[in-house]
Amino acid sequence: MSRPSIMEPMPVWKRKPLPALEGLDEVQNLFAPPPGLTVRFHRHQPSHEYDGYAAIMSFHGNMPDGSGGKAHGRFVASSAAFWRTHEDAKTLVVDFRDLRYRWGDSLIMLFDRIGRQFDHEWSDIGMQVPIKLLASDNSAGLYSLISDKSVFFDTIEDALISCRADMGRYYEDA
Repeated sequence: MSRPSIMEPMPVWKRKPLPALEGLDEVQNLFAPPPGLTVRFHRHQPSHEYDGYAAIMSFHGNMPDGSGGKAHGRFVASSAAFWRTHEDAKTLVVDFRDLRYRWGDSLIMLFDRIGRQFDHEWSDIGMQVPIKLLASDNSAGLYSLISDKSVFFDTIEDALISCRADMGRYYEDA
């Protein structure tokens, strides 16, 4: 197999159905994650007035405990900032249900990075960038790390409904 030349365009994304996240398409990962961690970028099929309003991603694998997860936290934060920008989305949905996360504070980098990079978009209406999380018993450490329980949802659809409500406020107050 020959390598493409520098002049040949590389495909940026490739769509394929994800049975685990019905109604979404997976986009090929372009990053090299830390050991034991993978990310999937997803697109929903917009069928409402806020097309492309939510960047959706899911993390899979294991997050080391404590400071051992620092590189993983940076990867999560950077991946989220990339995907939100790439999708030109105003909100973010992150699925941690398939990530083993017990304890540590490295995942706070997600909120810090998104806030620093994008909160200016929402500051006029007194809000921060809406970030919705999905967690499970597998990632239960998130529940003790994040005190605002209103960011947690059971399904992608519930998280997207909340994002749509935030977008309504965004456009109403803009």
